[in-house]
Amino acid sequence: MHTHQELGLESSESYRAELRSLAAQAARASSPGESAAVLLATGRINEKLGRFALAFTQARRARAVFQEGGESTGVAECDHTLAVWSFHQGDDVTSYRCFRAAAGLREEAGELLRAAQSWHNFGYVLCRTGQAEAAFTAYREAARLLRRVRAEGPADVREKAVRDGAFVLSHQAYAHARYGTVGEAIGAATAYFALVARTGVHREPLLAHLALPVAGPDPALAGPLTALTGLAPDPETWFRFALAEGHRAFADYRPGQGRRPYLGALLVAMAEYGAWCAARGRREEGLRHVGGAVSLARTRGWAGEAERITSAYGRG
Repeated sequence: MHTHQELGLESSESYRAELRSLAAQAARASSPGESAAVLLATGRINEKLGRFALAFTQARRARAVFQEGGESTGVAECDHTLAVWSFHQGDDVTSYRCFRAAAGLREEAGELLRAAQSWHNFGYVLCRTGQAEAAFTAYREAARLLRRVRAEGPADVREKAVRDGAFVLSHQAYAHARYGTVGEAIGAATAYFALVARTGVHREPLLAHLALPVAGPDPALAGPLTALTGLAPDPETWFRFALAEGHRAFADYRPGQGRRPYLGALLVAMAEYGAWCAARGRREEGLRHVGGAVSLARTRGWAGEAERITSAYGRG
């Protein structure tokens, strides 16, 4: 049995307290849009508590209210949320449709950072489901919007765009390692760590750390990258570092520190390391890592994630 920290969650007691607070807010809501926003927030808590059917029902009801009221930003928020949940539950078709809808609505409303977020998350889903070219297109769309924000937005928003740009670079590095060329993977990873060195920004570093071991470059090609990170160029060092960082981030997280790293990235790191071990004759060790990833996903209630890992990397 995994602890709530290992699953990237707060304690169930804290979520129940949030539900009580949201119930009080719902009673005070003075407009349909306000009620829908509270309902969506309630659905998000129920999703974290593993009440998936209820969470989906609440998010869809909230979307209908926003739709009826002509509140496109609310509709987009529901679409984005439903896209994430659908992916974790293995409903890729709904996830694709909802991410595209959310990205379009957000850009039409001038919410460029949020539109970039939807394109970026869509890219991750496409990458994980084997839609490589579509994934690269989605990442390019996210980067396009973030460039606009950096060029046109106020200072605080431009800074946020830099952070989100690091996020995109990290994901592109892994996507290139999985589906592109070695040079592209190392180039994207080097760009990510160069940005980290320049700005101090670190967004989703686990996937950036997977670029080198998954791509398997010649050590000379990886020289600038390893110089930036101080890590030895051998794949196992990078795999182990990514896993250690992922587990440490969950262990060290305290409420109020902002969003903790995605559990999804740690699951990918565990599975990739397991596959790498198995390919080198360390089958028992490899199955242990892959099995651990499957177990974490299943305990979190992410049936789709568990099935994807099993299909791609074998059964733990």
